[in-house]
Amino acid sequence: MTFEDGVRTNEQQMRFILDEVKEGITLSDESGHFEIFNRYMEELTGYSQKEANSCGDFGTLLYPDPGDRWEAFGGLHNIGEDDRHEAETQIRTKAGLTRNVIVSTTVIMYAGRRMYLTAYHDITKRKKADEEIREKARIIDAMTDGLWVLDAVGNTLNVNPETEKLFGYSREELMKITPVEVTAKQDLSKTLELIRAAFEEGVAVGELSGVRKDGTEIPLSINVSAIKNSQGKITEQFAIIRDITELKKNEQILVGLTNDLKKAKEELELKVEERTRELRKAYDDLRESDKVKDDFLAITSHELKTPLTAIIGLTQLVSEELADKMSDDEREDLRVVLEEANRLRKLIEEILELARLDAGKQVFNMVELDVRKLVDETLDELKPFSEQFNVSLKVESFNIPAVCGDYESVKRLLYNLVNNGIKYSLKINGVVVVGANLEGDNVIVCVRDNGIGIPDEAKQKIFDRFYQVDSSKSRKYGGTGLGLAICKKIVDSYHGRIWFDSEVGKGTAFYFSLPIFVK
Repeated sequence: MTFEDGVRTNEQQMRFILDEVKEGITLSDESGHFEIFNRYMEELTGYSQKEANSCGDFGTLLYPDPGDRWEAFGGLHNIGEDDRHEAETQIRTKAGLTRNVIVSTTVIMYAGRRMYLTAYHDITKRKKADEEIREKARIIDAMTDGLWVLDAVGNTLNVNPETEKLFGYSREELMKITPVEVTAKQDLSKTLELIRAAFEEGVAVGELSGVRKDGTEIPLSINVSAIKNSQGKITEQFAIIRDITELKKNEQILVGLTNDLKKAKEELELKVEERTRELRKAYDDLRESDKVKDDFLAITSHELKTPLTAIIGLTQLVSEELADKMSDDEREDLRVVLEEANRLRKLIEEILELARLDAGKQVFNMVELDVRKLVDETLDELKPFSEQFNVSLKVESFNIPAVCGDYESVKRLLYNLVNNGIKYSLKINGVVVVGANLEGDNVIVCVRDNGIGIPDEAKQKIFDRFYQVDSSKSRKYGGTGLGLAICKKIVDSYHGRIWFDSEVGKGTAFYFSLPIFVK
């Protein structure tokens, strides 16, 4: 074998050995050309030796961060033969992954040239494990509960700062004792039972009293968990310890509050029972009052209306039979008697109607109604009255469905509102307009006049009983001040609405709602 063959054989053996090493190994010259780029280095970086030599500047590719690049290569030109430069840094793989490595470079003379022999030790997993350990330590230290870690036989492995604070011992002191030694004597059996239960069932929860270093006792909540390895053998026990002093205080407060509430409940039940008796008596009295009221209405209806009917009938008879035998003054007197008697009869009828509505005695026969037909009938009845005032009665278009209502009460609504509109319209060019439109499930009827309007101070009282905006007009034309009150009661009985818009000198518009008829 020639010398060159021996050198070649040794080089091949060296490369074979380097390929088996579980670290990245490179041998490069000062220009960055790699003579050796072992198999593990290819696995570590994802690059082959050919790719590393052909990329131009492999250092920049491997270390995109200038700081990492300086850690790895900074000062290499200044170290002597056999000197070593070592740094912990990060590299970027061909796949874009970041690896944590320790880079160790030694200067050697190889084939008469200054060369750099570099080893890359991958510590990514170790760094990750270290970070996980640090993270767990941070979590343990940040816990607001105490944590006491024991081995399988009960020796202390670790405690967190909250446990030190809880018992008043330093970490060094706690590491030399066990939870049994900080348990109140009366609860020692509870501690041993918790440990036994955790061994048998994997987890155990309970409450007991602990003893601080200064001898004071504190109530504790304990949660013990047993940790098993892959073979099912218990290796550690974690005891989470919480100070429940405030909880116990709150429980005492809650017990006190519960007792107070129980007492208050009993007192309230007595008051409710007493009030119920009072309400029952008031209800009985009210029923009696309603009976008296019904009796009064019946008597009033009979005792007042009966003689009035006779007076009206006799007055009409005398006026008709003896008209040619009476003087003008006598005829005028009879006319006044008849007019006042009719006015009194109307007042009595309206008072009785309001009383029935108040008492819920008014019977409504709810049927399908044609509003336009009712309007036409009402205007026909009031036409002679409107002609006395030179007031025109008009109807706007009615594109609405049938409504559900009681014929007499809806007719009364229309009659009262149109009658009011006529009385309070202008003396010249007065007009009352009736219209209706559909809004959702309701028909909105509007009665509008161009009369005197309602002043602001009267608007809040307009639906009050016996209230009249202009009492002189009402007296002159037979008004009682009950018409709008009756309208309000009727609409309320339908669970509807009645409202108005008005401006002094321009007129008033009254609106009321009626439900559409559903078959």
